[in-house]
Amino acid sequence: RSKGQNVDGVVGKLTWTALWGGRTVSIGSRGSAVSAVQDLLNRVASAGLTADGICGSRTATAIRNFQSAFDFPVTGRADSGIFKGLVTGCRGVASGRAFNTTETPTYEPFPEENK
Repeated sequence: RSKGQNVDGVVGKLTWTALWGGRTVSIGSRGSAVSAVQDLLNRVASAGLTADGICGSRTATAIRNFQSAFDFPVTGRADSGIFKGLVTGCRGVASGRAFNTTETPTYEPFPEENK
């Protein structure tokens, strides 16, 4: 509601856009969006990252590994599609493979920062 969305119980394209806000996490990015991606990579891919909010080479490599494992385009950058995949466990573009987690992480929308 705070992002002007109707509450319908469906997390569709408009909801993901409101949550992620068009951010892209890549080398040099800083902030809560980076921390969220690092935390999610640790949870779903056992990446072993420090969730410090700084995207360095280890975070970019973990993003690439996730992208490769689940048939996303391998860019080393986490955009809204990667964030959605990490949060929901959705399948990559082509593989139909999914991963399992014992927890369902939830995140509040990120404040405006370092787009």
